[in-house]
Amino acid sequence: MRKGEAKALYKSDLSDHAVNIKKSMRKGSDTISFTKTKSSERIVRLDSKTYALITPLKATEGLYLFGDEEPLSNTTIQRIFDKGIKESGVKSIRIHDLRHSHATNLINAGANIVAVSKRLGHSDISITLRVYTHLMKRSEDELIAILEK
Repeated sequence: MRKGEAKALYKSDLSDHAVNIKKSMRKGSDTISFTKTKSSERIVRLDSKTYALITPLKATEGLYLFGDEEPLSNTTIQRIFDKGIKESGVKSIRIHDLRHSHATNLINAGANIVAVSKRLGHSDISITLRVYTHLMKRSEDELIAILEK
């Protein structure tokens, strides 16, 4: 999910191991608007570990899943993210890199590219293919290995 989509999540958008993405906060604005495109509106299912981590946030005060009566500011999000990165020992990355890594891991694990594209909220599979084609090249070698058997 995009950072603006996460910032705009209300507690009511989290239910039954999924988040309902139907709004976003544009970069540089704290105003909620519709998602980037109609296809960006989606329900994203969560794995059990992620769901268990964020479910307690529903019990806190306020409207927003990540915040209270107001969403977390970009500065606060970045500070929390930087602290987590430092504690984990991971090299410095951007928040958006998490989205890219998520898609990359799914594709490398053999996930259906159409399903990944829908999960990312891309308006067209060609966007997903253009961004992640470099991952498919390794798959070509695997195809040849299968044909050689």
